Amino acid sequence: QHPAIVTLYRASEPDGSGFAWYAMEHIENAIDLGNWLESHVDAKTGNSAAPLDQIFQFLEDAAAALREIHGRQIIHRDIKLSNFLVCPTADGPRLKLLDFGIARLPESELTAAVQMMGTPGYISPERARAYIADERYVFGPGDDLHALGVVAYRLITGHKPYSAADDFGLLHAVCTQQPRDVLELRRLRIPHMYDLFWRKPPPLVERRLRFELSERVTAGGTVLEPL
Repeated sequence: QHPAIVTLYRASEPDGSGFAWYAMEHIENAIDLGNWLESHVDAKTGNSAAPLDQIFQFLEDAAAALREIHGRQIIHRDIKLSNFLVCPTADGPRLKLLDFGIARLPESELTAAVQMMGTPGYISPERARAYIADERYVFGPGDDLHALGVVAYRLITGHKPYSAADDFGLLHAVCTQQPRDVLELRRLRIPHMYDLFWRKPPPLVERRLRFELSERVTAGGTVLEPL
């Protein structure tokens, strides 16, 4: 159990048909983070108008969830807006991570195949390159952290960092496109927020979107200190 992760009660092993199931807690009046963001997007510009303090709280919750599962050698593999729930609490809205349906567990042999895992707009460049080359790939914490960078970018700007006509084009875009500068999409006039996220050395969100895994932060817990 963890406050930023939906509680899982029971799970099954795959049956003869290859299916498995798990049972998790039900949370009243929760909405997924994608729907929450849609309700905070400016209709004219498409830019995010979500309160920055709420965004940073959500990112802190998400980072805490990744630190917890990575500490248990679990890789989620499908971090995206719709896999976080915005849950009402006495202290205001907070995030919970859910949907471990394609998570990679310690010693698992169910997840090493070439087939696409995750959502194209969120997968890491190294995963995209492996898929394009039809190579087997072993997921790691860096994959979840790249996806968290995409989540952060979308919450702050309201836009997707990569664009293409189809999923295969999106895989190439993940490897080659530089996302538009956050400051172009959301004009921030809060000096300490500018210092924290966008002054050199490279900004927090940009560090999550690094093209090379060696340049990306490799532990979810490291997100918490700058937040």
